[in-house]
Amino acid sequence: MPSSLRIALVVLLLLGAPALHAQTCTFTSSPAGIAFSPLDPSAPSTQTAFMSVVIKCVSASGAPTPAFTFTGLYGSAPLRMKHAVQASYIPYTVAPTRTSVVGSSQVWRVTATVLGADYTNAFAGSYSDALIVAITP
Repeated sequence: MPSSLRIALVVLLLLGAPALHAQTCTFTSSPAGIAFSPLDPSAPSTQTAFMSVVIKCVSASGAPTPAFTFTGLYGSAPLRMKHAVQASYIPYTVAPTRTSVVGSSQVWRVTATVLGADYTNAFAGSYSDALIVAITP
């Protein structure tokens, strides 16, 4: 029976201070977690998971495109998930993509990716990270 890894990213969103007082962004939806499950080290392959969030950004010149900064509890360069018991880590990447704009509301998809080569010899069990996403207009 192949081992499986249960991977979960807890996503916390923080709103950064606006670059200019005339620009503001607010969250109009609560983010869900990003979960990879199961990852099988005996047959590793690149895996992706995502969550969506709606942000309302306004400024004097319309709806600005916000900048995203990602920080992880167990590292940011690279981002990585830690095993629940072992001192073992699996790196991952995240990328935001704006999927739609309706007025001043923007829907963003945050996609997380784990490469198969990064968990080939990983310990079986749960891995997690707290991904903090700072968004500034």
